[in-house]
Amino acid sequence: MTGKSDDITAAHLDLAMEFADVPVPYDVVRPKGAGGKGDPGGLVRKGESYYGGVGANKAKTQLTIEETQQRLREQRDLNSGKLKPGGDIAIGDSLAQGMIDANKMGGKVRVGAGPNEVLGMIQSYMKENDIRGKNVYIGTGMPNNPAEADKIQEQIKAVKQGGGNPIVIGTGPGTERKPTTGQNEKLQKISKEQGATFTGPLEDMFPGMRKTDPTMGLHLQPEQYKQLNKKFSPSLKPVEDKTPKMNSDKVSSLSKENEKLTKINNNMIAQVLVKNNVVTVSRAGDTQVTVLASNENSSDSILMQAMKA
Repeated sequence: MTGKSDDITAAHLDLAMEFADVPVPYDVVRPKGAGGKGDPGGLVRKGESYYGGVGANKAKTQLTIEETQQRLREQRDLNSGKLKPGGDIAIGDSLAQGMIDANKMGGKVRVGAGPNEVLGMIQSYMKENDIRGKNVYIGTGMPNNPAEADKIQEQIKAVKQGGGNPIVIGTGPGTERKPTTGQNEKLQKISKEQGATFTGPLEDMFPGMRKTDPTMGLHLQPEQYKQLNKKFSPSLKPVEDKTPKMNSDKVSSLSKENEKLTKINNNMIAQVLVKNNVVTVSRAGDTQVTVLASNENSSDSILMQAMKA
């Protein structure tokens, strides 16, 4: 994942053939003996583990195909310099998409998402990613479904509970036939009540949005998204990571306590276990131990290990 190739599917399959908790991206045939002596091989269905049924490995994986490929793309973009490590992220509707594209952020978006869907995206993103200390721009989805405005306070609460700094993106004026009348006032009120930063109406910062976005009157130009980020991000200070670090004696103890590997053969990765913040991997008969300082999620841990391999 150096950024030299855009073949995410091929990288995905390579990863699945190394790590039992990563699903295959499409139906593949595992050759006889690929999982070690006695492995009859067979058809592996899309979304299942390449090593399902081999030793203690199960067919069902913790990561989904979509989650795996999203993380591979983010890792590729980090390696190529296209994506900034850490820092700001954006989650939500097309305004969040504009922030991501213009500012090289990470995040999760769907154009046309309403407030309830955006809330779900925030929750699912936080299950797989640490947002502590990050500035989280929220494209609330208000213009797409104003009737779900009550979900916006839940969006803010979710980000704050995860340790992130919520920045609520205001709306543009809309069009003459479909204006966003009253939406910025609601966003401002909710943001103030929940202790979030509100950008204010976008038209106040960037007059003439109906001319630059005549179709919808909602979206900014790339340079304007950059200005928006520059204006609001510096005022927020990251939260210090106070996750306790483990020493080598503790690692050794936990490794012995939790060691339960399923050997495959000298050319394959064996069962990967993640317990008590320790990843244990067997490669060519040699057990390696990696300590994760702040992430106890096994699927994240396995992918982090894969990126280092």
